[in-house]
Amino acid sequence: MKTKTFLALLLLAIVGCGCSKKETPPQEDCGCNSPTVWTIKESLEEEISYANNQNTYYPNTFWIGKGFHFFIVCNEDILPQKIRDLKYKEEGTTIKVKIQGEVKTLCKKWIHPATYSYNHITLTKIEVL
Repeated sequence: MKTKTFLALLLLAIVGCGCSKKETPPQEDCGCNSPTVWTIKESLEEEISYANNQNTYYPNTFWIGKGFHFFIVCNEDILPQKIRDLKYKEEGTTIKVKIQGEVKTLCKKWIHPATYSYNHITLTKIEVL
């Protein structure tokens, strides 16, 4: 009887150990789905444009920035129509905006002067000025 009880408990332990929680897929370490590097909580005044030039890194994307720091927009669906219409304007046309969002790391990096920086951004708020 003790042997049957022992074998039953052993079988239960083996079966119980074989079950595991569903594994979560690894999170990307760069790009729009990567962890947030920092958050822009206060509204930041910037300019947004559309880069349709094939010679640009990340062509056919919306870029936010002026000066030395630039963000490439991840979630274009949040953009108002006035901004989306930049796709059909002359390259270099900008619109002034206020933004908030989560800043991410680029996957496709390139060499640039140290004073410039480039990141992805998932916008949480955008307002045309």
